Amino acid sequence: MSTYLVRRLALSLFVLWGVLTLSYILTCLAPGDVVETLAGQRTDEAALARMRERLGMDKDPVTRYTLYMGNLLQGEWGESSRYREPVWSLLIHRLPRTALLAIAALTFAILTGILFGVFAAVFRGTWIDKALSSITLFGISAPVFWIGLLLIWILSLQFRWLPPSGYEGGDLRYLILPALTLGLRSVALITRITRAALVDIDSSEFLRTARAKGLAPIAIYGKHALKNAALPILTVIGLDLGSYLSGSVLTEKVFGWPGIGMLTVDAIMARDTALINACVVFMAGIFVLVNLGIDLLYGVFDPRVRRSS
Repeated sequence: MSTYLVRRLALSLFVLWGVLTLSYILTCLAPGDVVETLAGQRTDEAALARMRERLGMDKDPVTRYTLYMGNLLQGEWGESSRYREPVWSLLIHRLPRTALLAIAALTFAILTGILFGVFAAVFRGTWIDKALSSITLFGISAPVFWIGLLLIWILSLQFRWLPPSGYEGGDLRYLILPALTLGLRSVALITRITRAALVDIDSSEFLRTARAKGLAPIAIYGKHALKNAALPILTVIGLDLGSYLSGSVLTEKVFGWPGIGMLTVDAIMARDTALINACVVFMAGIFVLVNLGIDLLYGVFDPRVRRSS
């Protein structure tokens, strides 16, 4: 297991370096002058030259890349040209809000998705299974921003149950709509994966033994079968958790939720190169860590994976 972990960590570092390099190249190839965008069109050439020197934009791209990588290795992520703050402090400040949204959305998705999946497997072929399949198809197909706007129109504008957008610390009413929007697609995916995994092992010997003992279908599927079908469900949950923690851009932007996703959009609109690269690397790092954790959990749920590793 230790050799496997070392290999995965080395591969993760290579992935992060590749993501960082690609992000840097794309920001350099973006049209327009970053300094002129930040300073404004009426700024004189002397002021532009001083700003280029302060931001390090007077050097060639290769030199800037080398200096940037060297600063990263020393723990210096750079300073945001828009907020005039270190980008690391901006990410740390926004992370708790994104984490709160991610935990709420994922909790709703796991509980609802696994419950729906078990019911669809138990009552497969009936109207319950068909109804759940139709709901999950809608959840997977509908765009996230459209679902968010629909929920705002129904729950906020029509019934006035919840605030349409914003963030107020401690007021959970502002959390419900973005968490529902973010979690609905995951509910659909987890439901379909759970149903498919349970149906796939339906003819296993241990399930036949459980039926011979006279156990109820819910007990058979919910207790015995679900553990053996956990690996594909864990994969979906891990991917969704990575996207949640890295900041769901559309959801946070629609609901005005001040997390990492909204910070990334603002950085792109302001051509804040240091902040863009930091957000991209941070998102990639979250994905890598979550997937590494899910791979290690495979060995907990399936001893065969642990022995092969």
